Amino acid sequence: MEPVRIAHHVLAVLLVAVAWLVWRRRRDHLALALYLTFMSAGDFVRLCYLPHLRSAPRPYAGWHLLLSHADVLLVLGWSFLFAACMVHYFLGRRPTAIYGAYGAIWLICLNYPLVSGDVYAWVLRAVSLGCLLLSWACIGYAVLRRAALRPGLAHLVLMLYAANDVVLNLIPWAKGFFGYWYLVRYSNVVLYAACCGAHLYVLAARRHAAPVEA
Repeated sequence: MEPVRIAHHVLAVLLVAVAWLVWRRRRDHLALALYLTFMSAGDFVRLCYLPHLRSAPRPYAGWHLLLSHADVLLVLGWSFLFAACMVHYFLGRRPTAIYGAYGAIWLICLNYPLVSGDVYAWVLRAVSLGCLLLSWACIGYAVLRRAALRPGLAHLVLMLYAANDVVLNLIPWAKGFFGYWYLVRYSNVVLYAACCGAHLYVLAARRHAAPVEA
């Protein structure tokens, strides 16, 4: 495994750990901690089954097809659950509609092998761009209309994620959705490092700010 992939997984696990440490002091950090856990756990689960899928004959059948459907559900969750966090933190609303769209798109993707290959790649790209636009709309609305909103660590982390997604979507993916996957890993390493630093700063600041007993 190349160094960038090792750094990617190590930083992802560290980010989950510090997110839950922050949650112990700030209960409003729960949604973000759950999302980060989903992302990190999903990466490790995919390491286990992707080699079997890549070596399986096409079109998939049997348990390979079931694994493929589960992988689609996981990959779609990257975008939809992120959008759900944005609605929760920046709009202060329940992301019920996001969950509904998540389920609907997954059901459409069950139409295999019609939704596969280039078609599946474009579905992922459309979902990614749609959720990204929704995320920045949530940020803009919160900035312009929610004067009572008190930004915290979760808002900063989500904005860093949204900015990272903007950078990745500016890449000319002329060769397909997965053509520049190595750049995604490099970008995510920088993102995870920044988010870990923000969490550690908050944890350290709160410790120093705690009252000292006589």
